[in-house]
Amino acid sequence: CTVIAPDYAPDTKVQAIERLGGRVIKVPFDRWWQTFTDRSYPGVDATFIHSFDDDRVMAGNGTIGLELLEDLPEVDAVLIPWGGGGLAGGIATALRALKPTVRIYAVEAETGAPLTASFKAGTPQVVDYRPSFVDGIGSKTVFANMLVMAQE
Repeated sequence: CTVIAPDYAPDTKVQAIERLGGRVIKVPFDRWWQTFTDRSYPGVDATFIHSFDDDRVMAGNGTIGLELLEDLPEVDAVLIPWGGGGLAGGIATALRALKPTVRIYAVEAETGAPLTASFKAGTPQVVDYRPSFVDGIGSKTVFANMLVMAQE
């Protein structure tokens, strides 16, 4: 398994991947983001599993929504971090299917909030992105299909 990671990925995450036998290639943010667009990385001949724009990954993330409803059946609002949209989309889809009245809020880091800008504009927007201590969310843009999903 080879993981392409941003160069600011925390050592704890990198070491965990390596302990499990994975190889980590750290690259600058823009190159890392390009990997999502290209769905590949030069020199890595392997099956690409997209971390957010993949129906199977989102279905797996949806099980978190199922667990939330199992443990908190009366929940009326859920806040979900937004990075690329796969976690939020998966959880929201499961919640909406089983409890359509639940309010769902996508939460972004101030240092990279393209969903907010894209909602305001109605189309995917590019924003300035700065890494922060919140390393798992935030990005410079929203994929068009992820914006459509979020708008639903």
